[in-house]
Amino acid sequence: VLRSRFGGNILAALRLTRSNFDEKYSFLRSLCVSREHRRGGLALRLLAESIRDFDAQYCYCFAGPGLETLYHQSDFRKISRTDTPKTATLPKWLVQSYNSMEARWTSKGLGPLHLFVRTNPVLHTDNPEIILLQHSSEMSKKTATGWLLDDHMYSERFPCNAKHDNNDLKLQLQRWIWSGRDDASKIEEKLTNLMEDRNVHLLWTGNSTNEHGDAISNNPDSLPETYIILDGTWQQAKQMFRKTPALWKLPRVSLTSDVRMEGAIWE
Repeated sequence: VLRSRFGGNILAALRLTRSNFDEKYSFLRSLCVSREHRRGGLALRLLAESIRDFDAQYCYCFAGPGLETLYHQSDFRKISRTDTPKTATLPKWLVQSYNSMEARWTSKGLGPLHLFVRTNPVLHTDNPEIILLQHSSEMSKKTATGWLLDDHMYSERFPCNAKHDNNDLKLQLQRWIWSGRDDASKIEEKLTNLMEDRNVHLLWTGNSTNEHGDAISNNPDSLPETYIILDGTWQQAKQMFRKTPALWKLPRVSLTSDVRMEGAIWE
């Protein structure tokens, strides 16, 4: 929200939410500017600051031709329903959502509706990605090892214990919370969407075959890599694996080392 310095009146506002299908995508649901303050650059300013603070890899919205200039200036690219080469690069859930919205829009005689997508150049990378599938009980533990991957989130959750030593690993990281068997279907849906454009592996102990008999094979496609790490005690990790069938068939990667570590991880 942008407010006036004098009187605190609202000049512009937008609603930006994380996509339910893929956390890398943010959805711009609405953008409004008061009538008397339009064409003054407020929409561009609010949009730029919100996208920067939201820190998502992609941002998308639906809009008519009248807003094409605004979104073009904000580095969005326009995609029409008939633009097959461009829609082929999008996740299936986004194309389906756009087709559904466009059908409702045109049925009301409102003219064409376009999909606008913006890529965050800082976060758009083919570097390996880590997804921390974290047991819900780990969220309250200051000594949970999952925090080693995310200094920033640890500092926010436990400000009194934060050392602020700037040891942020700058990883491309997502955090999924597992709280029970009911989360299995949600995780399966996320993994399905993820595997459309990335090679997904499970970081786990063991050889090339898992306990359910599924052979582990490497995907030959030159897609960027994503590694799923189960964060919890050994008992919790096995429980998450056992109750989430979508994890069973993932190619498995195990790490081996001859180095023996001694001492405490946390001081």
